[in-house]
Amino acid sequence: MIILLLFLILTSVFVAFAIQNNFGVDLTLANLKFTGISFPLIILISLAAGFLLALITSAIDYFLALFKLRRLDREYSEVNKGYNQIVKRLLALETEMDKIRKAKNIKTVSEDDSL
Repeated sequence: MIILLLFLILTSVFVAFAIQNNFGVDLTLANLKFTGISFPLIILISLAAGFLLALITSAIDYFLALFKLRRLDREYSEVNKGYNQIVKRLLALETEMDKIRKAKNIKTVSEDDSL
């Protein structure tokens, strides 16, 4: 919404400027010479070129951030998978340890009432 409001303000300023300065100018680009081009048209073309340049750079930044996010998501999934495997292995070892304790009749600290 703020961007739309800023765009409307910029457009209003452009329209006011174009109405007050409606005259033809000579434009030279390299070896090309254009005569009698409307001054507001030159300003409008400059604004459009700036808008396109900003749009392209923003799109590049967006896609770079998207690729980085996907890479980080993959890394997170791999780390999470490794963590889950470690937890499963720990639970299996604890179960095996309990079986060994029961087989040898060894009491743990929590089971020992003499403390």
